[in-house]
Amino acid sequence: MARRQGRSGGRAGNRQRGGQSAIDQMPWRVPVNNDRPTEPLDEDGVQAIHDGAMRILEEIGIEFLNPRSRCDPERRWLHD
Repeated sequence: MARRQGRSGGRAGNRQRGGQSAIDQMPWRVPVNNDRPTEPLDEDGVQAIHDGAMRILEEIGIEFLNPRSRCDPERRWLHD
């Protein structure tokens, strides 16, 4: 009786292939974050971001592709 060939993937396949990988894995180590923590913004920083966002909306605007997402100038939602 002919011997049935087993699966070739996964752990068994790696064992059969000798465990060689295409890229050598670096040794494990604890990751280190060299960046300083982000400092909270003061009131002037928050205002600067708000002013920039308002300027973008005024000069460029925003296009709503979904008609149900639009509202009129009085802030009433428009529905179909």
